Amino acid sequence: MSWLSRISKTLDTIGLAIGSASCGVLFVLTMMQMGARLLNIPFYYANEYSTFLMVFIVLLPLGAVTRTFSHLSADFLLEVVGPRTEHFLRNVLGPLLTLIFAGILLALAVSRTRDAWVDGLRSDGPLRTPLVIPQLGMVLGLFLMFVAAALIILHRNRKPD
Repeated sequence: MSWLSRISKTLDTIGLAIGSASCGVLFVLTMMQMGARLLNIPFYYANEYSTFLMVFIVLLPLGAVTRTFSHLSADFLLEVVGPRTEHFLRNVLGPLLTLIFAGILLALAVSRTRDAWVDGLRSDGPLRTPLVIPQLGMVLGLFLMFVAAALIILHRNRKPD
């Protein structure tokens, strides 16, 4: 189990790094866009690529967010239930529903990405960027979330040695 956890943690770190780098690139593009507008220079990259970068910023860190439970949770519900119910909700039902949710979204994302690749779909922006680029980021982020949820289920519900 430890090698699988190390691989997951490494992938999560890579996802966080790419998401953070995307945030920096988005900032630079936004500043360049603002400067170009002040100087009346046409600059198309920021318009089109800022949306793609937002996909990377939001979706690539999903694995780490899921693994560290950094997402929002309904703690007020857990405060009114008993300890056994809380254990079930926190360690079984929550990760299982996350796994199912991530699995469904991952299957849909893979299907859409495959279709975009086969059909050669491009964005409507002036640069006509292939839609596969942001969709691959979406697939990778959802895959990391799926792996993190599966590892939570395996790790938290295993019998102690």
